[in-house]
Amino acid sequence: MLQVVIKERGAMPDYQLTNNKAEGEQLLLSRRELVLMLIAGLLSLPAGLQGLIALFRYISVPSRSFTGAVAPNWVPAGLVKDLTIEQPKVINFGESIVYVMKAKEGKIKAFSGTCPHAGCLVSYDADKTKFVCPCHGGEFDLNGKRVAGPPPTGLFEHKVKISLGRVIVGRRKDV
Repeated sequence: MLQVVIKERGAMPDYQLTNNKAEGEQLLLSRRELVLMLIAGLLSLPAGLQGLIALFRYISVPSRSFTGAVAPNWVPAGLVKDLTIEQPKVINFGESIVYVMKAKEGKIKAFSGTCPHAGCLVSYDADKTKFVCPCHGGEFDLNGKRVAGPPPTGLFEHKVKISLGRVIVGRRKDV
């Protein structure tokens, strides 16, 4: 155990760190050096805590998002008869949204509501009949293909099942 021993030498006391186990090992410090060491230790504490937080995030479970919610495998999206041609319906899919719609040929499609460029939520612009990303101006057609802007790809398509007249949306097709 380390102990601080104060020795009076003239007007200024000296501080001595003493190890009880090995009496011969002693370190002589002035008051200024001791205060500077304490300040340096206190200032390095936040950096150490940030390092521990970063380490914890690195080793934590990767299948969970920031809030800890896990995206579901399948989500009900309503009845087939309620879907209108080329009018997307928004459904919640975990912490994100998915646009479900009936295409001109009658096929039901589902596209991610998250822009593949920066992760912003896209919205449907009925006047332009396009999905628009408000962050950087990315535009996507009703088939999810990129029309304009910086996104590298189109919107990700989700799996769709029809069961007893009900639409069920699954995870992305590419996952």
